[in-house]
Amino acid sequence: IYPSPCLVLEAESSDFKIIEVNKLYLKTTEFSREDLIGKGMLDVFKSKGGREEEFNQFLRNSFEKTINSVESHAMERLSYDLLNEKTGNWEKHYCENQNIPVPGEDGEVKYILHCVKEVTEQKILQKREKTAIETLEENQKFLRETQEVAKIGSWDLNLANNRLRWNNMIKEIHEVAPDYIPVIDEAIDFYKTRKDKDIISQAVNRAIENAETFG
Repeated sequence: IYPSPCLVLEAESSDFKIIEVNKLYLKTTEFSREDLIGKGMLDVFKSKGGREEEFNQFLRNSFEKTINSVESHAMERLSYDLLNEKTGNWEKHYCENQNIPVPGEDGEVKYILHCVKEVTEQKILQKREKTAIETLEENQKFLRETQEVAKIGSWDLNLANNRLRWNNMIKEIHEVAPDYIPVIDEAIDFYKTRKDKDIISQAVNRAIENAETFG
């Protein structure tokens, strides 16, 4: 039992006929054995938008490399449109494939073990993460620009490394150089009165200990 979703392909057939499939492959792809066994690998997966020939050539090139070298060949991450038979809709899928040669007694590759790692969810999460980062960067840029126009000073404290950062406006307010790097133990001294120092110290402590906002 192979631990990854996989197919066994007949290397000598022109369309790389599927002769066996494991349960994990069926579960991952939602194909049935009847959909696959006895059919050519290049006939099973269909692409929309005229990319079928390109897709099949991509698969064939990898199969031929595996046969000619008698070595495993890892394909680049592949994206393809798979027809959902239940809904009738085309759905974007992503996977990483590896073709492993299975030689016969004569040393020639008789079968190819085509193993698949489905990474669609991983790809979607990466895309969402990228979008979230881009949105955050845009919001931060907008905040900086707004603060500059309104002449609002702001600072943030990274609790992981205890690093304090001031924006340009607060540096202007405190009359320090643009390249000034504030130190948390010294920053409190920029407040003029003991009352102001106590207020900001207590507010910061409550924010750290109880997640209370202040402003």
